[in-house]
Parts: sequence; structure tokens; C-alpha cells
Amino acid sequence: MGSDVWRNFINKPKLSNYITNMAEVGYSHYGPTFAVAGTLGSLNAVILVHNICAEVTSQKSKVSHFMDWFAFRPAHYVMGNFSGMDLTMASKFSIAPNHSHEHNTLFIDANRFSEMKSALTVIKNSWEEALFVAAKDGKTINTASLFAEFKELRIVAGATERLKTMNYWEPGEYNVKVRVTTENPKQFFDIKRDFVLTDADTQKLLNNVPLIISNICQQPHMNYACTTPALIIKK
Repeated sequence: MGSDVWRNFINKPKLSNYITNMAEVGYSHYGPTFAVAGTLGSLNAVILVHNICAEVTSQKSKVSHFMDWFAFRPAHYVMGNFSGMDLTMASKFSIAPNHSHEHNTLFIDANRFSEMKSALTVIKNSWEEALFVAAKDGKTINTASLFAEFKELRIVAGATERLKTMNYWEPGEYNVKVRVTTENPKQFFDIKRDFVLTDADTQKLLNNVPLIISNICQQPHMNYACTTPALIIKK
């Protein structure tokens, strides 16, 4: 029996899990986002990767946020350009020995994204109503001018403030744990790192709120700003 236990231990699938030394932190119409690139490899067997998730904890508030894998991004992309990016929805995949799997994974906070939807819906519906009223008057619509007036409406201003408060990225140090879960057998492979957001970083992300509104209303807008903190290994 002892030899069987040892044999099972030796033959148990082993995953090599490497991530780059830089992450991407963002705030967009998906809510707070976190992204990291890395390489997964199998050392001795075919491994089924069931899930990748991230847990980010603020050292200042001690609050943890759980983030689900949302999409895989191409190796080369324009940061913040979600509309032009070829995103592949995250799903299970297999890794064979000697065939490493490179990934660039975008994580979102599903709970916060769900909370944001009501504010985004208010903005979208209000904009569609404004377009309908303008068209009903039979006048040529100057979309840019109409949108400028639209943003000053009280209901839009209220939704804008809600979006600002839903961005929980604040200055300070964060701990992040990236967990890869495999199946058959079920195993967890964790990587822990730290990163720091500055005042300038968090203000940059907060400045994305007007861009979120433009995006929801299908208006021309710049790419969302992101910040790329270094991932630190604490000794």
C-alpha cells in the first residue's frame, strides 16, 4: 500500500506556473479589471486547466476582491482598447507535456460588474430617449452637441457619480493571488505577488468614467487608461 501511495504521488500531474513581472490594472465598462500574462506547462502528464482566478487584497482596507477569468487577450494588443481587441472568452483547456501554454488573461470582478449594470442601463436608456426626442422634433441632429447637453442632465450626473464610487482601486499596496485550478485530479497552483498603486495611477483610472459613458452611448472616445504596476515577490 505504501508503494501505491508513493507511485500516485510521483505520477500526480505537476503544473509549472509562471507569470510576468508586470500586471495591468484597469477600470472600464467591465468594472475594475486585473490582467496578467504567463506561461503554464505540464511536467509529466496531460493536464486539464479548469479555471484561473485572482484574489486581490488591499493592505490599507484589508478588503479582498475575487476576480474571475473573463477573456484571453492576444499576445500583442493596445492597452485599454477593448472595442478593437480580439478577445477570446475564457474556458477550459488542456496542456500536454513539453507543450507550454502562453496566456494573457483578463480578470473581472463579476459582482461589481453586476452592480454597475444598473447605472450603465440608466445612461443607455436616457441617451436613447434623448435621440428619440430629438428625432421626433424633425430637426437635423448634431450628435456631438446633443451628447454634450446630455452629459449635463441630472440623471446622467447621478449615474456618473455612482460609477466613480464603484471603482475600488485606491492608492496603496495590494496582495494578489493568482490561482490555477486543474481537474482529474483537482489541484490548486497558486502564485502570490504584491503591487503598489500610486495617487497618479488611481486618478488615471478614475478619469476613465467619462469614457465609459461615451462608450455606452456609442460615442467616439479614447482608449481606456490602464496602469501597469510591477509584481513584487516579497521575501
